[in-house]
Amino acid sequence: PAPAPTKTAGASQTIAGPVISTRWGPVQVQIVIENGQIVDATGLQYPNGDRRSSYISQQAIPMLIDLTLQAQSADGIPRIGGATYTTNCYKSSLETALRNI
Repeated sequence: PAPAPTKTAGASQTIAGPVISTRWGPVQVQIVIENGQIVDATGLQYPNGDRRSSYISQQAIPMLIDLTLQAQSADGIPRIGGATYTTNCYKSSLETALRNI
């Protein structure tokens, strides 16, 4: 039988950024890098301690993930109106994660 395909070492990296605190709750991003590209992003932590924060995060985090995949950097992510603190902290966590590649 043919040997099973193997994953090249270092081809995929999963990196979590630091937890950034806001007055409404923590924000933390995790990214997956393959061949130098961000192929996935996840909001590991985000403000959800009250209804409003939870609602804002439910709207903003998927948008921020999409923007991350498009921009491939924190610099290319615009601020999302109504979610300024979440956006800024997301970008800070993402910037640090990208520096740790």
